[in-house]
Amino acid sequence: RCPDNYYASPIDKNCYIGGSCPTAPVRYYSDDTTNLCVQNCPNNTFADITTGRCLVYCSNGYFADQTTSKCVQNCPPITTVQMLQNPVY
Repeated sequence: RCPDNYYASPIDKNCYIGGSCPTAPVRYYSDDTTNLCVQNCPNNTFADITTGRCLVYCSNGYFADQTTSKCVQNCPPITTVQMLQNPVY
């Protein structure tokens, strides 16, 4: 188990300080709910590339993409299915 604000990496079994999980061969994010470095953030959190963490709210200038669970600079185009599921009146 890693100390507080450190996250265990499944790749090399080392502990990394928050936000500095490995980025190669794939990017990992610090997950506060498990204290692990994860490829996919848990439900209701978003992978924030600017902080390297799984966050409830994305950093300034980024938007939470509900389909990918990532923070993105541009919202993805809305699909017809999404419009039908979430109509705006």
